[in-house]
Amino acid sequence: MEIARKTGALVFAEPWKGFAAQKNSAIAHASSEWVLSLDADEEVSPELTREIQALLAGEPSFSVYRVPRLNHFLGSPLRHGGYWPDPKLRLFRSGAARFAERAVHETMETALPVGTLKGALIHHCYPTLDEYIEHMNRYSSAGQRYWSSPGGRREHFPPWYGMLC
Repeated sequence: MEIARKTGALVFAEPWKGFAAQKNSAIAHASSEWVLSLDADEEVSPELTREIQALLAGEPSFSVYRVPRLNHFLGSPLRHGGYWPDPKLRLFRSGAARFAERAVHETMETALPVGTLKGALIHHCYPTLDEYIEHMNRYSSAGQRYWSSPGGRREHFPPWYGMLC
């Protein structure tokens, strides 16, 4: 936080609320007209950077945009098996979208029409095997809590079950 403050950033420190609530809180603090929501393990490709700059320099046709996400597993891009293009709502006009409240794999929701961009968001989901195993252990424990809870829907898999990235 100190590094961010030294560069002139406005910093907000809040207690942990959960992934979706924390992201929605950050969005609420955003002061610009447009928001690009990124996770710590994601980066914007040069192509996506140019595409967003051109889009926002004109009159965008939509208030919400889906971005293709290229997942990388152990340093290699996953272009098959349903992991590409892995579209995510990530670019939106302030107030046009928000993260749905769920325990893990929070996703954005909107009632507005959605445009699609072509440049990729690069997702470094598991750079090491240790990180992958730790993630699977954490998510399998979350799944066990979900299924054994009084309201757990045992007849359906939760929306995040079996997700690699």
